Amino acid sequence: MFAPLQALAEPGPAGQPPVLRIQNTLAGAYGTVAGIDSAKDPGVAAQTLAAQVISGQSTDALLGLRVQAASLPRPISDVMRELYSSIWSALLQLAAAQLQSVWARDVDSVCQQTIAGRYPFASLDAASGAPDVALADFAAFFGRGGVMDKFVTTNLALFTQPGASGDLVLATDDGISLNISRTALDQINRARRIRNLFFGTDGNPSLRFFVQPAYLDPRATTATLTFDKTAIRNRHDPPVTTQVQWPSLDSSGAASFSLVTVGGQTPEIVTAGPWAMFRLLAQAERVPGAPGEQTVTFTLAGLRSSWTLRGGSVLSPLTNPNVLGFRCVPRL
Repeated sequence: MFAPLQALAEPGPAGQPPVLRIQNTLAGAYGTVAGIDSAKDPGVAAQTLAAQVISGQSTDALLGLRVQAASLPRPISDVMRELYSSIWSALLQLAAAQLQSVWARDVDSVCQQTIAGRYPFASLDAASGAPDVALADFAAFFGRGGVMDKFVTTNLALFTQPGASGDLVLATDDGISLNISRTALDQINRARRIRNLFFGTDGNPSLRFFVQPAYLDPRATTATLTFDKTAIRNRHDPPVTTQVQWPSLDSSGAASFSLVTVGGQTPEIVTAGPWAMFRLLAQAERVPGAPGEQTVTFTLAGLRSSWTLRGGSVLSPLTNPNVLGFRCVPRL
């Protein structure tokens, strides 16, 4: 019954008993754990080790515990496996706590101060009374090299990998992965999509698309769609395509839709602020068209006016409110 255990103390072909290999493996595991525990910042040390192992940049210094367990008799094999699992569980908890500390300090605090409670993230309702996110704050948080981008690059990149859709998914190395909530990862990916849609290489938010009149109720003589100082009119004449840039170089922070009826009435919708264009378009009925196209229809005083927007993926934040459905997440 105890013969397999007794054999561990007997000299092997090399003259040394197998128990010495077990001792060396345990000593190596102890050295790894002791090194992290004695580090100036154990959380940072645990995060670094976990990131390097999960990303494949470093071999698992603790793996010997599990590898040797496969050739050892019970109950020692069970002890070695449990020790491996317990140590990694503690290290990952320490790494996650360190990441949470950085997230709370560098990401969530900024998000709460500059993004939360502000349009277009506070409410997708165009009539919302929420104040606008300042464009400078929008760029600082979502832009390339901004708050979210820097956190992902500096702290999260080695714990994740691109999934089939291009979104980040948690990386794993032989069952080892960091515990980040699905909610937090979803919002991080949403922030990355916002970055890709809005930001080029200059760090400033920018969208360019084309607008063409599509329909005007015969009871109206003129429909005018205005974004900042760009006015696009439909007078029942042949449609002309106009390029629109947001924000414009001479941004006035205003957008409007107006009609002139055959009776001389001039009803209009006016929105203001850096997100005025989004607030205005949110009041229109949106219908997908050909790839890269959307038709937006305004109804004012019972009269309808439709416009075709073209611009491929840049139309997503204009016509799909879910694209801007980012929310601050206090915990990873």
